[in-house]
Amino acid sequence: QIGGSSVIVAGVDDASVRLWNAMDWQPWSPPLTGHTRPVRAVAVARIRDRDLIVSGSLDNTVRIWDEDGITLAVLDLLGAVGTVALSATGTLCAATGSAICVFGVTPGIESAGSA
Repeated sequence: QIGGSSVIVAGVDDASVRLWNAMDWQPWSPPLTGHTRPVRAVAVARIRDRDLIVSGSLDNTVRIWDEDGITLAVLDLLGAVGTVALSATGTLCAATGSAICVFGVTPGIESAGSA
């Protein structure tokens, strides 16, 4: 759920993240853009009363978005990102072909690495 709505989130080959209303399959928001290569992983979690979307891409980055589609942070990794997971406690895991990275996510503190 994002913003109280049942939403389907998917990463696509055009380097965007797409969101659809799960009830009627209509777009829930404009595509989330910023990645430069296909998006291979997405995750959603509610942390401290704030819905967050995380995406991982073949461009070696993880992006953290708020429910309004605003990029809060961009994390540069050493390889293409194939898996992301985000817990309600604020733990973000991202896996590349050679590493598993773990980060803490704290909504309300706008990241210095945002783009």
